[in-house]
Amino acid sequence: MYRFIRTKLLFISLSLLLFACAVPQPAVQTGADSEVIDGNLHRVDNAAVTEAYVDPGFDIDNYEKILIEPLDVSRIALINPDYSRSDSNWQLNEKDRVYLAQRYRTSMIKNFFGLGGYTAALQPGQGVLRIQVALTQVGPSNSPGRTAGSIIMPARSSTSSGGAIGIVGIVEDSGTGNVVARFVDVRQCPSNWALSNELGNREEAKFLFESWARLFVFRMQENRKKKRETGKVW
Repeated sequence: MYRFIRTKLLFISLSLLLFACAVPQPAVQTGADSEVIDGNLHRVDNAAVTEAYVDPGFDIDNYEKILIEPLDVSRIALINPDYSRSDSNWQLNEKDRVYLAQRYRTSMIKNFFGLGGYTAALQPGQGVLRIQVALTQVGPSNSPGRTAGSIIMPARSSTSSGGAIGIVGIVEDSGTGNVVARFVDVRQCPSNWALSNELGNREEAKFLFESWARLFVFRMQENRKKKRETGKVW
């Protein structure tokens, strides 16, 4: 059973990575008509997330270490699917919140400090890039209790809200406190690969955090590659 689930999720992960490589490369808006927020954060076109803004001067090579803050799970909205019953009573319990926070941290550490080769920082400081992410929504699609009381991720999703999980994050120069990037994203596992049991629900949550972590590392590596080849950061 475990091997079957892992095989499915690996296939999805590889498919999405190939898709990410095939789409147009991200481009930071410049010029008088650029969409700019928070002073100097410019919108990124062709971002692989719902919304992304970055300081055009942000250069990952200026940072020796990365500080990954714990996932903020204090304000999570439960988004009921369109077809849910009016008496549905989904709840996100403390066990769910702990699991989500732990799963996120495991994925980020593995991808940044293992696969990505970056150095971990224990506290803010000069030359330390700080990443802060908050979980904003979970969209269950099963009836309450169908997965042994856990709504971590639904077994099947047939609407844009059912099965979706959302995050918002900022990337900060922890030495100066300046925010160098902001992003928002909402995504879900493809419904035809969804799994109808509690193990599957947890595996889908694991997959989504893995996909975000790999995307972050991939984009940072691409940024470095572009700088080496063209001399330009963005």
